[in-house]
Amino acid sequence: ERNGHPHTKLTLGNHTTRIIKQVNTSLGRNRKKYRIATQLITGHCALNKYLYTIQRSNTKACPDCHEHVETVGHFLGLCPANSANRAEYFGEYYFMISELFKCNHITNIVN
Repeated sequence: ERNGHPHTKLTLGNHTTRIIKQVNTSLGRNRKKYRIATQLITGHCALNKYLYTIQRSNTKACPDCHEHVETVGHFLGLCPANSANRAEYFGEYYFMISELFKCNHITNIVN
């Protein structure tokens, strides 16, 4: 038996209600940003792990670092190829995906 979507639980952690409220109140009128937020939270987005799952890519590997599976958590929080941009935008070089969503408003992540 499966208990929900593991990527969503990992992303939202214990902050599900707060983050979903942010998505609905801050992005509810912007369909494109709402869709991006939903894709990042669920992991169903144009990154290689998901694309491989739906047979749209022949690899799960990250095209930037070629070291790890390209997931939302890797892309936003752990990929060494993106660390400088991440530090400039979020003030941290590396962090877990749940920390990103815990410490940043959804609009900062999606923008």
